[in-house]
Amino acid sequence: MEDEALSQRLSRYPALKKHVEDALDVVENVGGDVGLADSAEERLILAGRDFNRNAMQSWAENQVKARETKFRRTHKQAHKDSKKNSTGTRASEESK
Repeated sequence: MEDEALSQRLSRYPALKKHVEDALDVVENVGGDVGLADSAEERLILAGRDFNRNAMQSWAENQVKARETKFRRTHKQAHKDSKKNSTGTRASEESK
């Protein structure tokens, strides 16, 4: 994959992009605080878990959007739920 294409795809998912940047910071020891392999490994494992969680969330959101679009295309008469305009049922008179 070309760098520009990857960059464009990541720009659609800011949370995932942030995780990639954070992992690169660990790899490059940007903060100067990752001097031991154990420390780097621990941070990358935690970052990987967060990355996976965000990736799954993004996947789920994409699935919902795709299914909504498909449903709307095949069920043009359907409409979204909206708040009803009714003020309720008028009270009836008491029995005598």
